[in-house]
Amino acid sequence: MACYLILYFSLSLYFTFSIGLREVYGAAYSYIILQLGDMIRETRTNKVVSGRSLTSVLIMLCVVSALLLHGSAFAQTVIINKAWLSANGPSPYYLDQAGATYMLDTDVSTPGSAFAVIAPNISFDLNGHTITYDNSPFITVPNSSFEEGSGRNLPNWDLSQAPSADVGQGPFSGSLAWTGPQALRFAVPAGETSPDQQQVSALGTVSLAANTTYDLSFRAFNGFSDGEKITLYAKLAGTDIEAAHTGGTWRGFHFVTASFTTGSSPETHTIQLGIRAARSALAKSGYVYIDDIRIQRSRVFGVLAGPASWGEDWRQRTYPDITRFGSAANLVLKNGTISQGRGGGNRSHAVYEFGADKIEVTKLTTNVHGPNCHNFGAYYASGVRIHENTFYNNVNIITSRDRFDGTVISAGKDGEVYNNTIVGGCQNGIVASRNSKIHHNTIRLRSRYTNGFAIQLYGDQGSEVHDNTILCGADEWSCRGIFVGGGARGTRILNNQIEVQELPLNQEYNGGQGGALSGAYGIQVENANDIQISGNFVSAYAREWTASAFRMNAELDNRNIHVHDNTFRGIKMGRGAFGSNDQNLLTANSVKISSGVDSPTAQLRFERNTLVTNSRWIACTNISNLDLKDSTFQISGELLDPFQPLTAVRYSSGSLNAVVDLRFIDVRFADSAARSAFMEASIYKKYYVDFGIDPYSSFRLSWTLTLKVVNREGQPLMGATVRVVDSYGQEVFLGAADAAGEVTAVIDQFRNVGGKRTPTGALLAHTVTVTGQGFESVQHQVTMDSPQTLTVVLGTDKVAPSAPRQLRLTR
Repeated sequence: MACYLILYFSLSLYFTFSIGLREVYGAAYSYIILQLGDMIRETRTNKVVSGRSLTSVLIMLCVVSALLLHGSAFAQTVIINKAWLSANGPSPYYLDQAGATYMLDTDVSTPGSAFAVIAPNISFDLNGHTITYDNSPFITVPNSSFEEGSGRNLPNWDLSQAPSADVGQGPFSGSLAWTGPQALRFAVPAGETSPDQQQVSALGTVSLAANTTYDLSFRAFNGFSDGEKITLYAKLAGTDIEAAHTGGTWRGFHFVTASFTTGSSPETHTIQLGIRAARSALAKSGYVYIDDIRIQRSRVFGVLAGPASWGEDWRQRTYPDITRFGSAANLVLKNGTISQGRGGGNRSHAVYEFGADKIEVTKLTTNVHGPNCHNFGAYYASGVRIHENTFYNNVNIITSRDRFDGTVISAGKDGEVYNNTIVGGCQNGIVASRNSKIHHNTIRLRSRYTNGFAIQLYGDQGSEVHDNTILCGADEWSCRGIFVGGGARGTRILNNQIEVQELPLNQEYNGGQGGALSGAYGIQVENANDIQISGNFVSAYAREWTASAFRMNAELDNRNIHVHDNTFRGIKMGRGAFGSNDQNLLTANSVKISSGVDSPTAQLRFERNTLVTNSRWIACTNISNLDLKDSTFQISGELLDPFQPLTAVRYSSGSLNAVVDLRFIDVRFADSAARSAFMEASIYKKYYVDFGIDPYSSFRLSWTLTLKVVNREGQPLMGATVRVVDSYGQEVFLGAADAAGEVTAVIDQFRNVGGKRTPTGALLAHTVTVTGQGFESVQHQVTMDSPQTLTVVLGTDKVAPSAPRQLRLTR
């Protein structure tokens, strides 16, 4: 009987603990069960079981049971089902057992934050289920975007205290109204008989839950340069809760918010909108605008990793519905869906890290749509691994593009982001810094804000971005490609496939980012050091706005930017946002380099790249002495008429910003058409109109002459002098052979200054003279219209004048 009891206890204990522990200790338990089976058989055959055998089995059982009991404290599997949610609710739910595996066994829906991980080494397996957070009812403000009504007839709003208010039709001084063509507007100045403060009140009320943090928000537009005298606001009547903006909104409509928390009972409020300083003197008359009134939850999350406990005020500003805190280092989050619900809260991210290094997020699908929401936010983490996920982002309103509020994945530093798919997003796809690895991601954005890059590496150190696919060059997709700058250094951008275009959705720049001169960039570099860009295939399409495949804003702070073995395609596809008169506005550049390149060796090495266009190969501003080596020039599709492949983008009629001595060395041409187009080109001056050939800009076409000087035995002659003069007798090169007997010179075929080629109508014939100590000089005529290689044999010395003299030319 004792044996049966031991067996029962053993099996019960064994199957109580996690699968992982059974795997670890299963062999020991199997052995014990076999021993117990033998004892039971001995009992049935009336055999006596020895005390020593029974004692041995009991000792083994105790040892393994103790191990199981000890290990269970560190590696439990917790099943999150409806019973668990009921026992641990209401939300947010806290995962607080260090080392445990939490497995979701049901879908979860919460009005605010769903889960907070507050202990290290946790694995959270969604097990194919869906977490829907921020799923409180959407708070409806009738006619909140003023799309109903016209003039002073505005349903749901009382305009009796705002004599200068009515409904305005867009576009609003070039800015966009996001939810329709109408907005509430106030005429300014309002007139001496009108009140200086005017107020519009909602005719209905809004009901808010108790003990809940909300944002009251609206979108303001004040396009006056002296608009600092005017304040636009939204407020809750009878309270001090007010969202307000004073001054001009020089970036179009601004998203303005005020955060507040309700009391212990549900609340009902009336929304009021208004303007202060309506009669202030302005430089010119016009209107200011209010649009898109909302009240929404604020800063609630699908999964919050590692909320810190730094002070009550700080916590309230960061994650207001979280009351328990702790680290979540080494969190693994996987296998399911996290979606923002109907509440559409502000800054309510699907996954948000605050104190959790070395997070792994894999095989998730996330969806967000509220203002300033990220699919994944990791601002302070390092060592994050994000892979094999799909991120859907339908955010179209953010507060600050300078803070990258419109980011899908904010990945921190020292991490790895790979094999993810990003769909949507109004600014950036992936933002990372310092030793990050970003590779094999597919990114499609709908950029609406300035500096909307698929991959943003601002201030980066040593990251590698490779083998990503950026598909923003057609249909509704729109973005810039990859940015590296802001003091970045050591970044490598390798083997990416990039397609970009700019759609007229950017309110800050009258539809297209940067106006007609800017638009979409495939790869952009500025204020960076020790950057390598290689093996990328970049296509920039100009359909409605200008596009450039590679752009370097070549500030003097740039150092050692090495751009090599890429293909840069600038293709004009449409007539553009300016209609038929757009030849001088809508352009597609293979390469655009601007501002301050005057030390090219230190700043930019541009080698072995292929430039393809039907619009412009090169557009430059304010550069000198820049070498572009071994470039291949190719024409694609129908050329513009006139075709102006080399362009100086200038801002004055004088010599300021001219392009001086841009040098093309050892160029290649895809075909005779490309060669002919290049040879016939001059540098044209462009701004918003065509000024024709730029009289102050110049470029050279040059070729490499390589010589090796040897004696009759084939031994190199170090120190041999090589002198090259042109057809006018001017010396263009003087040098000495190195230890290998080699000399390399770069010789001009022609120079084009202000459209005038020198010499006109002929290739430059050059005379090469080689002299070695103790040898007679050797001369040869060379026409430099391609790279040349000469082997010079000095075989006749002054002592033996009858020895043969040799010169061998290899082309």
